[in-house]
Amino acid sequence: MNRIAMTAAFAAAAVSAPVFASPVADLRVVHASPDAPNVDVYVDGGLAFENLPFNDATVYASLLPGTYRIQVAPTGTQTFVIDVDLPVEDDVDYTVVAVNEVAAIEPFVLVDDRELFEDARVRFFHASPDAPEVDVVVADGGPVLFDDVEYLEEEGPISVAPGVYDLEVRVASTGDLVLELPGVQLDGGTVYSVFATGFAGGGQPALGALLTVDNMIMDRPVVEVPLGVQAGERNFAGQPVGDCVRFFAGQHPGSRVQREPRPEPGPTCRSGDCGPGG
Repeated sequence: MNRIAMTAAFAAAAVSAPVFASPVADLRVVHASPDAPNVDVYVDGGLAFENLPFNDATVYASLLPGTYRIQVAPTGTQTFVIDVDLPVEDDVDYTVVAVNEVAAIEPFVLVDDRELFEDARVRFFHASPDAPEVDVVVADGGPVLFDDVEYLEEEGPISVAPGVYDLEVRVASTGDLVLELPGVQLDGGTVYSVFATGFAGGGQPALGALLTVDNMIMDRPVVEVPLGVQAGERNFAGQPVGDCVRFFAGQHPGSRVQREPRPEPGPTCRSGDCGPGG
């Protein structure tokens, strides 16, 4: 279990409010660099997220508008492999994805559409550096949800009727099955992202997927399904915002990423005042 260290840099990173109710921006980080070690994330010199492993995501944290220096280093070091300035706008939400192999690691910034509707909403992002264009389809001849998605391309979010789906990732040009995502429960009034990660060509870690809950109706009851369910049963249901489920080729069901208790909200981070004690 990775530890998420919330310091003064992101003191407001408790459970994120629905996007339409937030007067600030929300930002999170996804580690999708397959051969990179666990990393620490710094914001304006302050440690914001600690020991984030590959194929995992932080919770959303709140920022006021401004430009922030985002730095990423292997855990326990200050050897920064990513060092960029990120402009943050009011009421815009972001996911910063660490992509590519570690020798060419870089940030890829997504703007998150977290608006809630009656149906589930799902976005797909292709972050597997050696995978060709892919389709995401419902198994057993079901519809294509996303087609011809190339590396570092984002599709969606699309609206999907609530339900439990067996999904497949297939090579767009041949239809070859490369990854199964069984028992994916998509709840109404919830926004999800699916990140394809890992190596498709036989390297390690193998091709997998990370599914995150980006937003949800906060008064909807949360149903927890324990790990260890059998194939064909639901492997997760109704995670709180910021939780995620990981899938790997040949390994079912997906594993829930357990989170430590989140701290009480503190002052919101302002640009230029995010270091320790800020």
